[in-house]
Amino acid sequence: MEIQKLEAYSVVLGEKISNEIYKDTNRISGNDILKLTPIEQVNLFVVKNLFDKWKDEMAGLKSPYFNYDITEVKEALSVLGNKLSRNISVKKEHFVPLLQKSISDTLILMLYPQEFFSREFSRKDAIHLPEIQESEKYYKINRHFVLAIINEFKSSGKEEFRKEELGNFLNKVYYNNHLPGDDVQRHIDSFAELLKFEFNEPVKKQSVNIPEKEEVKQLGKQSENKILNEKFGIDQSTLNDYLKQGKAETLADKIGKRKIENLKGSFSLNQKFLFINSLFKGAGTEFENAINDVEGTGTYEEALNTLKQNYAGKYNWNFQQDDVKEFLDIVERKFLN
Repeated sequence: MEIQKLEAYSVVLGEKISNEIYKDTNRISGNDILKLTPIEQVNLFVVKNLFDKWKDEMAGLKSPYFNYDITEVKEALSVLGNKLSRNISVKKEHFVPLLQKSISDTLILMLYPQEFFSREFSRKDAIHLPEIQESEKYYKINRHFVLAIINEFKSSGKEEFRKEELGNFLNKVYYNNHLPGDDVQRHIDSFAELLKFEFNEPVKKQSVNIPEKEEVKQLGKQSENKILNEKFGIDQSTLNDYLKQGKAETLADKIGKRKIENLKGSFSLNQKFLFINSLFKGAGTEFENAINDVEGTGTYEEALNTLKQNYAGKYNWNFQQDDVKEFLDIVERKFLN
């Protein structure tokens, strides 16, 4: 699934950028975030996702013993929010997943806008016009989709759409509006400057009536646009080539059989992406879960059994495959004396 590949790519790119940012600092500020990458949409989504998390946390703090709906309380919370927005300070461990999600959100918005908004809205029981209007400022790529959603909402005369109504509502937005496609290739080139990757679907630049995702795939087979492989051509290595560069000199070659204390930090960027794609079918979160599971075991045998039970069968690992051997070799070093 191409979206899984995008999410795996986001995991690696997010860590790469974070390592560079936090080389000389322990925290970054709101101003740092707005200048984070040359891709403005990623920077804006970091801010958006940060405040979405803050809103979720504030909602969890609400007590049944107090009235949060009176004007004075709402105003006080608004003042608090404004003050916090001017005092953003984020440590690396909290920032990395935030950045990875923001990169993934940007890529999905860019290539699969209907999928993006379906995910975005389905997180809530209902959506309301004011909150969509409030979020409009965070969109640069495919911003016309947000405007079309706002217009469709206004035309409906409704105050809210429940989760079960969102599918039909979004279909109306896409089919009732002739929405121009962004210059996707330009955005892809911006990502490729940070980390090259291989993507096997065509780049759309023409104006289209946005169809359902299955129809998008069918249209893709008929498209005459160049795919990214053709764009990068022979003189630029694809992500697969980039990843395989790390295999010429493995971690074992570099440090022999020394014990690894922190398993999560022992994987190179190349190795991490290689393992995510070859062992976990592009699912970056599953790779992270597997590492956390191993960290929670006491012996290599216990770790190996955990991996076999939870992941090897699920992802059809071949234990004679070089990638599997290399991954287990790194895991084994966690338990050396």
